[in-house]
Amino acid sequence: MGFSGVGNLTLTANSLQSRDTSLGVALGERGNLADVLAKRKEVTEGVFSAEAVVELAHRLAVPMPISEAVDAMLNHGAALDATIARLASSCPLSHRLHPGNELPTTLPNPILYSTIFPSQ
Repeated sequence: MGFSGVGNLTLTANSLQSRDTSLGVALGERGNLADVLAKRKEVTEGVFSAEAVVELAHRLAVPMPISEAVDAMLNHGAALDATIARLASSCPLSHRLHPGNELPTTLPNPILYSTIFPSQ
């Protein structure tokens, strides 16, 4: 991925100017996709691509739990809190977390791990 791809990904994931991020925030505040979409003037591509992404992942046998969670919430009525709890409990690294959030010594790349799971 080039610099423009990284920039696009960063903006999409972190800025309220991003249609996908602003949709997620609105869903967290109001909780109803139909109401949120009815008040929007722009198209939020993630709403329409989530199901296709999950279907393709299943066809190719690629595990994509976050995409599956997004699709479940957008298209199948899954509750936000239950979906987040399910994702957190199924994290492959969650069993390696230690009290106090210290980094385990068995990880191949503790620097990457600390970036993904920063200590609080």
